Amino acid sequence: MYSTDKQLTKRKSKPGIARASGEDFVAGCDASILIESDDGDAERDAPTYWLSLRGMFLYWLAGMPSFAVELGRRDGLVSSKDRVAGKIPSPRFTITELLSSFAERNLTLADLVTLSGAHSLGSANCDKVTCRLRGVHGDHNFDDTPFQFDNLYYRKLVSGQGLLPSDQALVADPEAKALVFKFAAASDEFHAAFAASMRLLGRVGVKTGAQGEVRRVCSSSN
Repeated sequence: MYSTDKQLTKRKSKPGIARASGEDFVAGCDASILIESDDGDAERDAPTYWLSLRGMFLYWLAGMPSFAVELGRRDGLVSSKDRVAGKIPSPRFTITELLSSFAERNLTLADLVTLSGAHSLGSANCDKVTCRLRGVHGDHNFDDTPFQFDNLYYRKLVSGQGLLPSDQALVADPEAKALVFKFAAASDEFHAAFAASMRLLGRVGVKTGAQGEVRRVCSSSN
């Protein structure tokens, strides 16, 4: 697994897989993203997703300290790409909209600021960032370390250079701004907080008791 996944951490693979690791989210962390569909209408057929353990491994290869991924969860019964729309915060969200979106999942302002640090990996489509650009021409690199899990994301926010409007919105709230400055000054603080918030994210909507099922085959309901 190690050698195979290390190959997948080449530039185009690493950010996408890392982002997907936290996005089995529609009805909570219930493995609905693993369900396959012949008709292409499963949750995994919305934005392209993979899941948890492999994603966490690749985060670690990108520079994030490892942590224990909680296992033994019951699996969801429903997986539909139609349920995905509107669940991912928009890159144009204000701080108020971001906080509301996270609160729906019982996640706090601290979780919002911390998990936004996942944007330290990868890039964004031009149509998502043009409103943030002024007098820029040609091919420019706005992140010196787009394939490393570091705190440059927060240092860019401190200097007013957040890539997405929803990134820069974090400094519009005094409490969020304080965390941004804290993480910008100390990458170890960011890494520790990110691991803790990812564990909390993995507990959103966990099914217990008679909820869901234990699948005999990961990619289909019993």
